[in-house]
Amino acid sequence: MMKKNNQHTQKQMEALIQSIDHKTCITWAALCANHVLFYYTSSFPNDQRPNEAILAAHQFVADGISLSEAKSKSLLAHEAARSSSNPSATFAARSAAHAAATPSNKSFAIHTAKYAIKAVAATKDTTLMLEELKWQLETLTNLKNNTQ
Repeated sequence: MMKKNNQHTQKQMEALIQSIDHKTCITWAALCANHVLFYYTSSFPNDQRPNEAILAAHQFVADGISLSEAKSKSLLAHEAARSSSNPSATFAARSAAHAAATPSNKSFAIHTAKYAIKAVAATKDTTLMLEELKWQLETLTNLKNNTQ
């Protein structure tokens, strides 16, 4: 039953993503990645690559950096993910990498969210995972409502 509810929520988010503008998707992706960033920073407090990827997404929305700069930060966050043997940290870094890649393709936003869910799921705490999924959907819905 839980898997079916997760799939339903994922489909709701995918539909919402299709109905909002690209910059709102980027903002949501950055918020999702930031929401689970602590899984990475608690293991690697001196490695700022995932954080810089999230900041790059926000900066792109504010017209502060170019697409190539955002992509560069995405690749660095992927490197950070590859350097981790902690599953939650790895998935959190992947989430950040996809947030920074969302400026190049709106569809990366849902991958950002999925990696954030995987970061939480790696803890084996079902309640936390469901709370994360709920937070993601509520945040996306609120962003959509505030940009109409």
